[in-house]
Amino acid sequence: MKKHLLSMQNVTLKSFQLLFHASPIMCIAFFMFEILFCLIPIFSAKAISQIVNIFSDLKNSELNDLMLIVVFYISMNIGMQVLLPIRNNVSEKLSDKIAKDSEMMFISKIASFHSIHCFENNEFYNEMQIARNGCGTRLISSLQMISSLLRGIITIILTAGYMLSIHWVIGTISLLAVIPNAFYNFWVSKNGVALFRSRAESSRKLSYLSSILSTPGYAKEVRLFDLGSNILKKYENLFDTEYSRINKVRGKQCLLGMISASVGAIANGAALVLFVIMAINSKTSAGDIVLYTSLLPQFIGGLQIIINGVAQTKDNNYYIKHFLDFLELDFGETNGTLTLPSQIKKIHNISVNHLSFCYPNAERYALKNINFTIDAPALVAVVGENGSGKSTLIKLLMRLFDPTNGEIKINDIPMKEYDILKLRKNMSGVFQDPARFSLTVRENLEFANVEHKIDDDDMWEACKKAGIKDFIKQTSKGLDTILDKQFEGGTELSGGQWQKISLARAFLSDASILFFDEASADLDPKAEYIFYQSVREYAKDKIAFYITHRLSGTKDADLIIVLKDGEIVEIGKHTELIKQNGEYSKLYHAQADGYRS
Repeated sequence: MKKHLLSMQNVTLKSFQLLFHASPIMCIAFFMFEILFCLIPIFSAKAISQIVNIFSDLKNSELNDLMLIVVFYISMNIGMQVLLPIRNNVSEKLSDKIAKDSEMMFISKIASFHSIHCFENNEFYNEMQIARNGCGTRLISSLQMISSLLRGIITIILTAGYMLSIHWVIGTISLLAVIPNAFYNFWVSKNGVALFRSRAESSRKLSYLSSILSTPGYAKEVRLFDLGSNILKKYENLFDTEYSRINKVRGKQCLLGMISASVGAIANGAALVLFVIMAINSKTSAGDIVLYTSLLPQFIGGLQIIINGVAQTKDNNYYIKHFLDFLELDFGETNGTLTLPSQIKKIHNISVNHLSFCYPNAERYALKNINFTIDAPALVAVVGENGSGKSTLIKLLMRLFDPTNGEIKINDIPMKEYDILKLRKNMSGVFQDPARFSLTVRENLEFANVEHKIDDDDMWEACKKAGIKDFIKQTSKGLDTILDKQFEGGTELSGGQWQKISLARAFLSDASILFFDEASADLDPKAEYIFYQSVREYAKDKIAFYITHRLSGTKDADLIIVLKDGEIVEIGKHTELIKQNGEYSKLYHAQADGYRS
């Protein structure tokens, strides 16, 4: 897993580019509103101080000035109230757009991985979790922080200017008052990032334990074996372990926070006392007192916004950096440029040469020195005990993984030279544990060919071949029935019915190479018989591989590949292998004896 790491200096710039790209107009409008809402309170405070000064020494000649200032003050406040809903609306729309764009980038990156290599890697899951925390809300927070920093800078410049014009010592004291808080925030940010990173895996475990009790797929086992209290205990123990570790950090944060806040409060109090002494000695006006007391909180707030913003930006950038780095992840996947012919008559063979494969982080090879050639058309059975490498072989033939050694060829051309997406458009398959899309029957079947519309008649014909038509006909909405009871009008399918939906989808594809990985495992004997009849009919001009433990379905196979401990120990037709009296014969007769007894 290769990472193209961004420097922290580039993260803020890249974040701003993403924000601006989401909606340039709304982004500009948002920052304009932020600047405006920063200026209004300061100018309002100045207007109030002038009103107080005029009232303290009111003369008729100054009434016009007073009215102008009052009108100015009222206008600013009315304008602020009128513009506030508009500003909030722009902010919400921009936030939604950023959330959508970043989430689309995140899931598009995951969808772009051609192999499933990454899903065998624990480090990938940790990186993915941290990266997910860097998109959406973190980018929105980045927008808010950039605007806060801008607002803080403008606030400091204007308030400092006004306050220093009254007395430079007061401004200096107010500046020093926030320094302890700055160090505190930087410390919190640094430790917070390290703490979150260390919690990535435990957070995933907590989420998983919670899902066991809240996901329908676990409901039966949880109740049958009374697992509720056991899972809750595991969750509680893991949570308490994390909580204890976090609390130690929080305790230190609390102590340092109290100290920094106390120092700041004492310094601000000293500045205020100094100003009161000046007022008593008539060295400042009533308006200046009002202005100072109005601007001091804004000045302190502006400084804290900048200090907190810098610290939080560093914290925020950590997660955004992981998000941006995740978008650049490279698993070393290679892709060819050749287009696989769509017509099966142009595919004359598949050959596997000296193929070996080892899963990531595994110590032993799952497959070793696999060799065979299949000429079309052919129905190929792959058999063997559990763990012999059958499913791994199918994954390699689908190019969900690339071989560690050796190669696979299609039409005597290495598979790696074909464009992966175009190659897979000529493949279809049914798995023992097919994906259960909580969508309508129609949407599930449309996945067979997302680029072309599939007629209802073709869907019903595929469902008939798969043995699921009668069940769908009995539902209230037919092809528009949602296959999940969690949704209104939905229905629940058994494991065998899900396999039939998956089989119907395979029948609707234009694939020239078919894979069936224990596709009949959940079918009853009658349904299994229909399955084999349908597969043989559908695959009569194609190459079809099927894994099965039920060897009654291998008699009609054109070729049987027998695997043991990751190696091919036998290869041939049913009658040939029975005569050899080897591994296949042993497995076959063991099953047959079981049926006879």
